[in-house]
Amino acid sequence: MTGHVNDIISLGIAPDGLIAATGEIGARPAIICWNVTSCMPLAILAGLHAVAVTQLAFSPSGERLASMGGDPGRTLVVHNWRTGARLFSGCSSLLGQVLGISFISDGPDSISVCGVGEPYVCFWRREGSKIVHRRGAFGRRARRQPTLCLAQCGDVTLSGQASGHLYVWHGRNCVQAIHAHRGSLNALYVGSRGVLTGGKDGRVRQWSHKLDPGANFDLTEIGLNPTVRSVCLSSDGAKLLVGTGGNEIYELSAADGSDALGGPVTSSHFVSISGVACHPLKLEFATSGGDCTVRAWDIITRNLVRMVKLEAPISCVTYHPNGEVLAVGLGCSNTTSEPCTPLNRNTGGFCVLNDTDFTIAFAARDSTLALVACRFSPDGEILALASEDCSTYLYAAAEEYELIGQCRRHAAPVRHIDFSKDARWLRSCCDGGQLHFFNANSAQYQSNLSALKDIRWATETCLFGFGVAGSYVAAKRDGALLTACSRAGGGDEGPESGGGLLATGDSYGRVRLTRFPSREDAAQLEWRGHAGAVVSVTFNADETHLFTAGCDDKCVMQWGVLEDARDSENADDQDEDEAADYAPELRDGEDFSCPLDREIAVDVVNERVFVAELKVRSYLSYL
Repeated sequence: MTGHVNDIISLGIAPDGLIAATGEIGARPAIICWNVTSCMPLAILAGLHAVAVTQLAFSPSGERLASMGGDPGRTLVVHNWRTGARLFSGCSSLLGQVLGISFISDGPDSISVCGVGEPYVCFWRREGSKIVHRRGAFGRRARRQPTLCLAQCGDVTLSGQASGHLYVWHGRNCVQAIHAHRGSLNALYVGSRGVLTGGKDGRVRQWSHKLDPGANFDLTEIGLNPTVRSVCLSSDGAKLLVGTGGNEIYELSAADGSDALGGPVTSSHFVSISGVACHPLKLEFATSGGDCTVRAWDIITRNLVRMVKLEAPISCVTYHPNGEVLAVGLGCSNTTSEPCTPLNRNTGGFCVLNDTDFTIAFAARDSTLALVACRFSPDGEILALASEDCSTYLYAAAEEYELIGQCRRHAAPVRHIDFSKDARWLRSCCDGGQLHFFNANSAQYQSNLSALKDIRWATETCLFGFGVAGSYVAAKRDGALLTACSRAGGGDEGPESGGGLLATGDSYGRVRLTRFPSREDAAQLEWRGHAGAVVSVTFNADETHLFTAGCDDKCVMQWGVLEDARDSENADDQDEDEAADYAPELRDGEDFSCPLDREIAVDVVNERVFVAELKVRSYLSYL
């Protein structure tokens, strides 16, 4: 499903489950209604909101769609989404964030809205010839407090409260308060088989339509953060889907609450992703995040293989060239917009983990601020870790990680580091736009740049190198910042030899592919998918896959790169413009397909045709 130009922040599903609506942020955000089966857009509603579309809800018949804007007045609009007609609009006057919206009946004049600010609950109803906005009347039975979720149950409205109570509303009056959970009641579901509630206490409770209590399932022993954020019941009432605060979804038996699959259906980091590294020998890759976990994933099955939780947020990860160990840097980078664990005694340290079971083989700490980039030298003898204290620390991997020295020259936090192919030199770039070079064996600064003009670099992650200059300027042309890059292919004939691919990510969430070295006027293939900045871009060892990670959207996107099977002997006779005449094939990990509604791009690079296709999977699941 492609069509939005900005971050998608709201989703609504029609009662029949066949139609979905999505809303985005932006000065004039659009709403797109989709056919869930074909993934094709059915209607686009634009120009009715400002700032963002924060909430969406379908009427019981599925013919009307209510949307809430992110403007200061929290404008509510009711659409006939099939015709695009606006049936009603008005300001909700909620002071805080709006968290829920629900139709009370099928008419455009009976809607409830809830949020965290006064007046917490609002209702719209027709009185005579006008549609009147009324505040919810809590009365003596209930305490005024933030309302976190809404659902319609027959002729009454149910709401989940910050105190864990389930409020029952008749009209705009609260007529009953039921204590359902310890802590906030975060999730509500009403279906033909009954009512489900989920709370911060890690419990899911079942209720009849008359709100008689039923089963009570405890999820506190499941996952890293069992706070229930979403609940759903299957049509036959036999299974439950539960989404947790740890970005995990579990399928439970409705009979006894047991885990039906023996593990999560999907899982992900639940704080920002900080890095991605591919195993040099296996079809695996590792991710690190602010949730203090390192996770290894299988490239083919896209399933979680193993995971470990450390005592501090993890800000970077890298594999040793032999694949037996991987190193991680500890600390919370100040580039993420999400709060991390407060500064602790482990911030600025690093750990070396055994690849087989993620046990700690070595740990040390020399910096007091977060380590935000790490890399082993090509021969595996040196480990470099870049810190937000503007230095890069070098360690002798073969000598129990004895400190070699500290590379000091930058005036801002160091973000990216590369080794030369002979492991003698190191280069680093920082937030201040500086690119510096050091002797990797002594940590001495190299001021004679002419002596480095013939150096070949093992990786291409520094944003200010010669080979990346064109992509850097191209990103800045429309106000974006280049945030990550990686090189694949190419030979060893020169310091910046051409013929390879350069993949880049920017602060707008775009992923671009171009030839290496890049030029400002060179053709680039572009895809969108990440919500926010791309924090990491990397190819796997055999360069069949490309991985990009979003810092704040907690997503990793997996791309397939396929070499054309045409005879290479005829490649010299092929004109570049003929590339469009060949039928591209799309690789999706295991098989090949090419649906007409998907984006494809073909580019001839180094006498080969690479085909890249964005495979967007919310990292709630697998890759």
